[in-house]
Amino acid sequence: GVDLVGHLDISFTMVGPAKAGAFRSRGHIRAIWLTDANNKFVRTLDYHASKRAQYLLRFNSFAQKSIDGTTGATDKSLSASLPVSASWDLKDKSGAAMKTGSYKIWFEMAEGNLSGPPLAPLDMTQAIDSQSGYAFHMVPILLGAEDTKISDSKSPVFTSLSIHHRLD
Repeated sequence: GVDLVGHLDISFTMVGPAKAGAFRSRGHIRAIWLTDANNKFVRTLDYHASKRAQYLLRFNSFAQKSIDGTTGATDKSLSASLPVSASWDLKDKSGAAMKTGSYKIWFEMAEGNLSGPPLAPLDMTQAIDSQSGYAFHMVPILLGAEDTKISDSKSPVFTSLSIHHRLD
């Protein structure tokens, strides 16, 4: 493949799962990251978790404690919807330009304390645990040499999802 140029901009609105997790009033934790088409971890784009980071089960299974993106502590409560955005410079965690090809963008959030393995096999695109206030969602994207825009409305938690590969 050819080196990717530009940036990937992501925006969406988070809506708390119908049944709040145990910590809705104290806020939620979340992660947004990329893998290649074969689920190999590429880069963290957004990470908000501190004391409860172990409950980002899917992220932890991919990243192996490699947090290399925008970080912050537990984010706001999802008692109201919350706009979220992230950007990727199209480089891997060591700073090398990524190549054109297929990628997956993963989104995960938790308001409660889950334990055990990730909730679903890696080929699942989304899952919601309405008992614990937990959700993940995955969007596949083909990145090439052209400006690309994707809209995704398949998740009830990560809503109004917009992904834009801009060539700068």
